[in-house]
Amino acid sequence: MSKSGWETAKVAELLNQWFRQIEQDEMEGGRKIHSRVKKLLDAVEDDADAKRYYALLDRHHQDRLHGKKGAGEVHPLLTYYFHLHRGLHAFNLNAYEEALTCFRQAEQYLDFVKDEVEKAEFYYKFSGLNYHMCLTDRSLDMARKALAIFETRKECELRTAGCYIIIALNYINLKKFSQAEDLLALAWASAVYSGDAMAQGMICHNLGLLYKKKQEPATSIKWLLESMKYVEPVPSTYYLLAEAAFNLCQKGNARNWIENGMALSQSTGNAEYWHRFKILKARLNNEPPEKLEPILKDALAFFEQEGLWLSIKDDVRYLIDLYEKMGQEKKAEVYRQLERRAIEKLKVTGMTKL
Repeated sequence: MSKSGWETAKVAELLNQWFRQIEQDEMEGGRKIHSRVKKLLDAVEDDADAKRYYALLDRHHQDRLHGKKGAGEVHPLLTYYFHLHRGLHAFNLNAYEEALTCFRQAEQYLDFVKDEVEKAEFYYKFSGLNYHMCLTDRSLDMARKALAIFETRKECELRTAGCYIIIALNYINLKKFSQAEDLLALAWASAVYSGDAMAQGMICHNLGLLYKKKQEPATSIKWLLESMKYVEPVPSTYYLLAEAAFNLCQKGNARNWIENGMALSQSTGNAEYWHRFKILKARLNNEPPEKLEPILKDALAFFEQEGLWLSIKDDVRYLIDLYEKMGQEKKAEVYRQLERRAIEKLKVTGMTKL
């Protein structure tokens, strides 16, 4: 998690702690959290959702303190923000199934959100989570709803570009590469016009992903390295670089990027990429079956727990092949069933080109 990501996650966690303290009439504890939140909010100036939630909580807290009429009632908007921020916090902690549940709970209160741009923000964030879990149809639907609102407002130009990026990412998963490139080009124009280095870095990173999916590892590396001119690398940057180098038999580069990625995953608490790097490192080192087996099983258990079916589909084959080579047909069949289940799950979510 980046520094800004950590700050956003911490604000979300503290706001929800404050909400619970108010509801439990722990006013002294609520006051302490209130002062901590106020300081952290200055570090996330662009987080409008957090500021709206803070304002509502502050008013709710004051009403409770002064015993105002109706102070015991929770406004539906507060409930919306509570579930939304639980979801954002879970997403940042790689607890994807929990995040999905929270976003769905928040969605039930979306009618109480009157500001259209705020609704678009919800669609945008929910689209990102759905993309990450390969819920392709849902992600595209949410991104298009957000885009329909953002593109009518000049001040939301970068969010419009963000919607282009999310739609492009879903198209990459669907192997609609030319459509994805067209959308990334539109996003690039907005990012350059706005002078937004972070968006430019994200677009370069996603072009690296696109060329990885097109099985052009050298071009993928070029774009990933380009992205690092604009933004600090995240675990997925190092993973894509390491995987491309591995496929090009550049063992030294692959090993270097794996080590950097593992260190970053550990320091940021990114369990998903920690498992991915462990698998790639084991493959690079050509580990014997007794070492490779537990690494694969741990990773697959985590991916299944968090609903990461594309990761399961991509990695379960290594374990199937391992058991087949060891002559353990019953174990191989267990994981063939998991592979089939992953494929069916992905088809249901809209990823039909597997």
